[in-house]
Parts: sequence; structure tokens; C-alpha cells
Amino acid sequence: MRSVRERIFATLQSGLAAPDRPILRNAPIHDLGGRFLSLSDGSTELIEEYFNPERFEFSLRPKLTLLVLSAVPETSFNPEDAAARDEALDGLIEAISVAFSAISDWPDEVMDWRMLPPEFTTHEIMGAAGMKGCDIAFEIDYWSDRREG
Repeated sequence: MRSVRERIFATLQSGLAAPDRPILRNAPIHDLGGRFLSLSDGSTELIEEYFNPERFEFSLRPKLTLLVLSAVPETSFNPEDAAARDEALDGLIEAISVAFSAISDWPDEVMDWRMLPPEFTTHEIMGAAGMKGCDIAFEIDYWSDRREG
């Protein structure tokens, strides 16, 4: 039997994905086909431990990394290309937000879920001209009858 944590990841990954928007899991940045989406495991924190019956409350914080590539790699700054890239990233963020809000088949052990605002970053794409990205963290609170979550 899969753990509650693994069932949450399966729900999140399938809920965020679309035919034109596959979501990888724990994938390194690879050859981009215009964009890249990868769900990282993030952290799991034990919040509370109950003894009768024995139950454990956890907070899971996976992270989705989104990257988009300009249509033409930048050799010099091109405002139209940068605007198109920014618009593509904004559209992707909105689509992920809508998809997350529509997830309704969470495992029964899930108590609460929320999507945090995107953090725009270049730490993973330093020196990669023509790319823009962000990280979106999710907080998912759940209980388990196993200490491992």
C-alpha cells in the first residue's frame, strides 16, 4: 500500500497536468521544448502526534518549478520576445492555479491544502539567456497512522 504522502503526490501531479502540460517529478532541468514543469518533493514536517489512537499530523510542502524559454534565444535584449515569454509564464501560472483549485479527489487523510504565491527566481537558471521561471510552493496538511507520513 502506498503511503498517504505518495498518494498526495500522485493526486497533485495528475491534477496539475494537462495534455499540453505534463508535470515531471523531481526532474533535473533538461532540454526544454519551450517550457519545463517539475514537481519537487519539498519538505514534510511532523506537526502533531496523537496517542489514542496513534495518529500523526504532517504538513507537506512540495514545490513546482516552472520555466519558459523565449521563442528565439536572446543574444541581445528584445522587448517583444521578453514580453511574449513573460506572458507565457503568466498564463502558465494562471493555468496551474486554476488546475490546483479544481483538484477534488484528495485522499481522505488530507485536511487542508493551499497554493502559495509564486517566487520568481533565477537561481536554477543562472546564465541561461532567454529563460524565465518561478517556483510555486503548495502546503498540504494531512494525517497518517504511520510516523513516516
